[in-house]
Amino acid sequence: MKVRNFELSVYVYNTIVVGSFFIWGYSVQEEEGLIVPSEHELLLVIFIFFMFIGLILAGMNLSSIKEKGEKVSRKMVLTGLCIALLFLIWRIMMSIF
Repeated sequence: MKVRNFELSVYVYNTIVVGSFFIWGYSVQEEEGLIVPSEHELLLVIFIFFMFIGLILAGMNLSSIKEKGEKVSRKMVLTGLCIALLFLIWRIMMSIF
């Protein structure tokens, strides 16, 4: 896949996932504006999964800016995975400490 097409697909994917999360959150909120996570655990896990995929794609897109190739390479994919895993580990450490 060409880098330009990949970049466009990453932007569209992340916009759709985040937009659908906000629309879903607005539709299930209670009168006080609160969302009870225990009532919507499955959907929240699904959204977290899709957002993690978006994070991997964003990391791949970030690494494609640094490289000058025309196509998405294996190095870009591995760099995207590393960026996403480092971010996930950092967030887990922030919640622990």
